[in-house]
Amino acid sequence: MNVYGFIDTVFIVAVIISGVSLCLYLAFGVFLAKKMRLHMNKAMDELGNPWGVSTILMRNTSLYDDFLKTGCHKESEFPQIRKLGEMTILAKNVFHYASLICMVCLISLLALK
Repeated sequence: MNVYGFIDTVFIVAVIISGVSLCLYLAFGVFLAKKMRLHMNKAMDELGNPWGVSTILMRNTSLYDDFLKTGCHKESEFPQIRKLGEMTILAKNVFHYASLICMVCLISLLALK
């Protein structure tokens, strides 16, 4: 296997990981919003009742910016909300790192061509 084939394989794996983590990020955000509607109505009203952590245009909602990003989920008395918050943040971080690997692979493939 030459360098081009290796980089191509890494790129394909990174794209798959990136896609899966993006889907998990969106799904965990919807589940988190549902759990918060059940257990934390007042907090959801203050956040503007978002349906998830991201909009259709992939902009962060107040659930991510004002609740997860600030670490408020760690202070929740409900363990499901804490776990879903951590998994949502982890999925977003994995997506960002996998996307960075994709970008490096694409630049490398263009440089080798």
